Amino acid sequence: MLEIDRILGEAEKLDLLASGKFFAYIYETGDEKLREIAMKALQKFYNKNMLDFTVYKSAVFFEKELLSFCKKLLHGENTYGTFTYGGTESIMLAVLAARNHFWKKKGKEVPEILAPYTVHPSFAKSAHYFGIEIKYFDVDGKLKADVESLKELISERTALIAISAPNWSFGTVDPVKEVAEVAMDKGILLHVDACLGGFILPFFEKLGEKVEPFDFRIEGVTSISADLHKYGYAPKGASIVLFRSAELKKESMFVDVQNPGYVFVNPAVLSSRSVGPLASAFAVVKYLGEEGYLRLSKQVLEARNTLLQGL
Repeated sequence: MLEIDRILGEAEKLDLLASGKFFAYIYETGDEKLREIAMKALQKFYNKNMLDFTVYKSAVFFEKELLSFCKKLLHGENTYGTFTYGGTESIMLAVLAARNHFWKKKGKEVPEILAPYTVHPSFAKSAHYFGIEIKYFDVDGKLKADVESLKELISERTALIAISAPNWSFGTVDPVKEVAEVAMDKGILLHVDACLGGFILPFFEKLGEKVEPFDFRIEGVTSISADLHKYGYAPKGASIVLFRSAELKKESMFVDVQNPGYVFVNPAVLSSRSVGPLASAFAVVKYLGEEGYLRLSKQVLEARNTLLQGL
């Protein structure tokens, strides 16, 4: 046991995060009680499998409760969601749904994703996996999606427009309302990648910060991704994707009822998935509640302001 502890300790030192000088990857609250609750839930459910929800009904309970919180937060009470293991998986499901939706409408041409070059590489990865072409348009002087540049790229093969709230590289929120108007006018699906901002921008708004709507309050938004393992403060392996319609959610799923072993229903990309990260994310959200998220978001704002004053 001592030898294992030694090896684990040495391995931990290999991570650059040990320097204490990172601004990314770690979303730490400093709350020991939160860490204890998160790890307790993770440990209790780590060996339970979300693959078969007829056996592990706890997965259904946790996902329903967690999605209910997320839907309310993003003003999508009547949306349809899936818990995933990360933002890339959430984005992959949104892209898959868009591709299948496009194929139903226009046949099996090669569809296109249009996105500013500031979007996360997950969109390019999804395009690679699903046989889609991705085309990038420009950003404006404020490093936000340029709507006129977008309009120039729209074609009969455009299946999805993707934007960010905010993007990872610069932290800018794209003009969701303006892009949504274009998407609606052309009958194109619009995905908002709020993996970084989904669990902090709503609380910034509640704290009085000026935050332009980016969620389901905007009519043309058809899907949103948001990571609980960022400013949701859950352990790694926790994200959600929400779809405005049941039809889109259905297009993101895989079902095989012919298998002689059991009915194979996959709402996510992965099949076998530990219930642990889901249970842990639920426990964190339940522990923090709106009051806890407001408190932590206020701390982030204060830290941001301190940094700005020092520039």
